[in-house]
Formats: sequence, C-alpha cells, structure tokens
Amino acid sequence: MGLKVLPVAMDEHGIIPASVRQHLSPWRPEDGQSAESDIPKLLYCVPHCQNPTGATLTLDRKQEIYQVIAGLYIMLSFWGLDMGSVSEQV
Repeated sequence: MGLKVLPVAMDEHGIIPASVRQHLSPWRPEDGQSAESDIPKLLYCVPHCQNPTGATLTLDRKQEIYQVIAGLYIMLSFWGLDMGSVSEQV
C-alpha cells in the first residue's frame, strides 16, 4: 500500500505529545493541503488500555495531541474515544 509508519515515543501514560510534535516539525499547515506532500495523513492511537502496555491517555494528553495536529490536515483516530468531548474542550 506504500504506507510509511512513524513510531512515536510512549511512557506509562501513552503517547508523548512532544514526540508527535517532533515527528511533525518538518511540515507546515499548507503541506497538508497538497496531495503530493509526504506529510503524515493519519495519527492512530489507542487512548484506553493500550496493548501491550495498558496505558491510558489523560484528558490533558488527548487535548495536547489534538492541538499538535490541529491545522495540519491529519486525520486523528482515537480508537474507542468520542472526539466530541476532546475537541469541545480545546
């Protein structure tokens, strides 16, 4: 499928937002509007009981991750999470 997976750092609370920010730092918001851009298109994470660590993202982390990708045209997939509760608080 031509997909490139970029792993991000985690700790006992799940994905570390600074790691996401670091991976995305080469791109600008306008890069997400170009079909030819190599900007990541999707951030997939499991916010509750991540396998195999069992980590659960705090609300603060969910909000920070949302803020990191906001404006970059990256689809966010929080498996098992109602994004309405996060996006309304950002």
